[in-house]
Amino acid sequence: LTQSALKPLLASASMGLVLIILRNLLPVEIYSIWVLIAIGIAVYVASILMLVGYSIVDDAKKGAKALLSR
Repeated sequence: LTQSALKPLLASASMGLVLIILRNLLPVEIYSIWVLIAIGIAVYVASILMLVGYSIVDDAKKGAKALLSR
């Protein structure tokens, strides 16, 4: 359980750190929010892929298939 929770926690922490740094660098505008959201998604996905590997893609497909088949 700790192994399966540790990797998403590390990915979330790295995303949060990047977003905190960028929040201070970007101007206060509505477009900055969209930029932060896009960068946050990209950082989280890249972190998960580096930590877990591409097996996460297969797991996501299986989960989506199970949810949509109901």
